[in-house]
Amino acid sequence: MGRETVPITIVPYEAAHIPAVLAFNARVQQAGIREAHGIQTLLAETNVVRQWSPESARTEEAFLAVDGEAVRGGYVLERQAFLLNGEIVSIGLFRHPLSEGAVDKRYALIGPRLLRDALRREPLVYGAGIGGYQVAAARMLKSSGFHLETVPFYFRVQHAARFLREIRLLRSSRLRRFASDAGAATGLGAVGILLVQYLRSGRSPTHQGVSARQIETFDGWADSVWAASRQTIDFGAVRNRAVSSARYDVPGNLLVKVAIEAGGEPCGWAVCLATDHRDNKYFGNLKVGSIIDCLAKPGFEGAIIDAATDRLKAEDVDLIVTNQLLPVVGSALRLAGFLSGPSNYLFAASPALKIRLGSSTTDARRIHINRGDGDGPVNL
Repeated sequence: MGRETVPITIVPYEAAHIPAVLAFNARVQQAGIREAHGIQTLLAETNVVRQWSPESARTEEAFLAVDGEAVRGGYVLERQAFLLNGEIVSIGLFRHPLSEGAVDKRYALIGPRLLRDALRREPLVYGAGIGGYQVAAARMLKSSGFHLETVPFYFRVQHAARFLREIRLLRSSRLRRFASDAGAATGLGAVGILLVQYLRSGRSPTHQGVSARQIETFDGWADSVWAASRQTIDFGAVRNRAVSSARYDVPGNLLVKVAIEAGGEPCGWAVCLATDHRDNKYFGNLKVGSIIDCLAKPGFEGAIIDAATDRLKAEDVDLIVTNQLLPVVGSALRLAGFLSGPSNYLFAASPALKIRLGSSTTDARRIHINRGDGDGPVNL
């Protein structure tokens, strides 16, 4: 461990700190660290103090580790209403913890101090994303008593030949590249992938009479979906109209939203994205569709996954991906032909939150976490 040689205080990020933040970012960039494990390593260059709509019960605030006039790190604390064992409570999301300890060992203890500061302000804290168990942030959370578990990654291939030629995991060695290219050229690999997906696909009886439509905004119907779905969740962010609208009805974004109905009643929704990648370290040059967030009334999980898949097919994506922790959604994905892959997307629960969750943390039976609960479609 390193040793701090100067006194450090952690304070709210104010406009007066912006020049010092710019200097912090310049030092980090000069050290050649721009991104680590897909995680941004620069502080925001405007102070973040944001109150979303009062109905959404969501706030966001940034804090900085300062020593005199210099900034040595920071983090963002987002507070949002969550359903926890049938009760609506405020939960903190610990986001973007950054420390100059990454480039200067004198500040190696700043990261843990940032975490302790967040826990002092909000004991019920979670993290989502993180970048895998091997990254420094995950190790810090684990050593601080957080419960960590993997949010499963699911994928469905639409254009198999392009998938074999572009997906980076299949091209990490000469042998893998040869096998992937051969499978794409002969068509055997493509046939194999599509056959496995076809054999695993199925349609649930609840799909009968279900219709899907693209939506632009979340309206009152979203409240009835939330009211019906919350009985199946032990822990998950409130996903009513106000919260979902504040998060996803942002003018000018590229999100594609779809809703389903049965018998004239709303039954679920999904938020998706279609992205053309260029030399992406994970997806190469694939066009990737992602299911970022979703919610369905009990029994309609498969219907909303099928509706989201059909909508992304219409975007002519090569690959559809999603991270979902709620097992009933995972089952719906497998029934829709999705396969499981390696995941570096983690869910972390603070010691106090772990106690409140109880046995749910051991099997993730009713914990609803996906990309919508972290930084959204980052890397997608």
